Amino acid sequence: AYSLFAVGGVYGHALGLVDVTKHTVYASLLGILALAFCDVVYARHTKARWFALHVIANLWITMFCLPDVCYILSDPLASLKEGRTNHWPTSLVFSVHMYHMLFFSGLHWIDWLHHCLMVVVGAPMLITAEVGPLMNFNNFFMCGVPGGADYAMLFAVKHGWMSPVREKKFNT
Repeated sequence: AYSLFAVGGVYGHALGLVDVTKHTVYASLLGILALAFCDVVYARHTKARWFALHVIANLWITMFCLPDVCYILSDPLASLKEGRTNHWPTSLVFSVHMYHMLFFSGLHWIDWLHHCLMVVVGAPMLITAEVGPLMNFNNFFMCGVPGGADYAMLFAVKHGWMSPVREKKFNT
């Protein structure tokens, strides 16, 4: 049985495109609401609002990806045969990009291009492809951990906890 809130649930597997879209929108709206809560309660009170929110989102993405990362590392052949996976990480990738577009001004054209490609093209393709745990393995290493570390360092620079030169050293 399908459950939107099941961490290891079958969200997207064997569902039609309309159902996958509907559930992804619901999950993404919940992600946007969670980010809005974190924004009001914490991020708006920092010197680096967007960086703080991105660190939080990347932490969530990382945590939701961990079961699939462990599955792939512990049994790669079985995991690659599996089509089902937890779609929350990809929905959160969708959410963080949408939140940035909706609630931040002054985005450059490259930001819009990046966000539109991720939201309009990337996330729906990943969710409907049913590539299984490999999707979250990718999310873990493409979004979760490196993005979280990158934005945490940028947050630290804005607060004077790390020098810009040191941040550049780690991010190049």
